[in-house]
Amino acid sequence: MGYKHTPESLDKMRNFILSDEVREIKALSPLKASATNKHPIVITDIKTNEVTSYDSLTDAGKALGVSRAAISQAV
Repeated sequence: MGYKHTPESLDKMRNFILSDEVREIKALSPLKASATNKHPIVITDIKTNEVTSYDSLTDAGKALGVSRAAISQAV
């Protein structure tokens, strides 16, 4: 049902060595991706007009005692 790699191809993949530069780039990639996808969440208390900013939906949910999904739906 899928593609079968040849034994030669499998050996090449197993023995492939990344350079230090490539390792550094790969290590930073998830950090950059998560940083660029984060948008601050600004919440205003309608009773006191107090404005609070959170770094993520999860942080806002924890501070307010609700789930991340509840914050996402409200936004």
